Amino acid sequence: MRRGNVDLVLEAVGCFERKDWDGLSVLIAPEAVMTPLEIWPDPGPFIGVEASIREYKRLVEVAGRIDISVSDVVSHEAWVVGHYRNLSDESVDGAPVGEFTGVHRFEDRQFAESHYRFDRNAALAAAGL
Repeated sequence: MRRGNVDLVLEAVGCFERKDWDGLSVLIAPEAVMTPLEIWPDPGPFIGVEASIREYKRLVEVAGRIDISVSDVVSHEAWVVGHYRNLSDESVDGAPVGEFTGVHRFEDRQFAESHYRFDRNAALAAAGL
């Protein structure tokens, strides 16, 4: 099951890179909670599929081309922690996206929570871990 959650993170990154919003939508639980990076104009949380997808689309619109890679993915029970890196060095409102941590909780093979922070410990704290 844990390996399956890591696969879901990798699948979601692929959907994001392709701008496959329909494919990404089916990976997000109906009542999912997402909190964005600290530089995001609206701190959220964003609740549900539509709100999450809207913010992911907004990121692409604001920053232009973004190429995301994920590494150092660690899974424990329902949680997956990954180190993300923006390979295109694009920025959001003048602030570089750079490297950040994503912490994700899964229920029934869907993202139930996603928290993004520049600092790994802050991301874990946002998730209550």
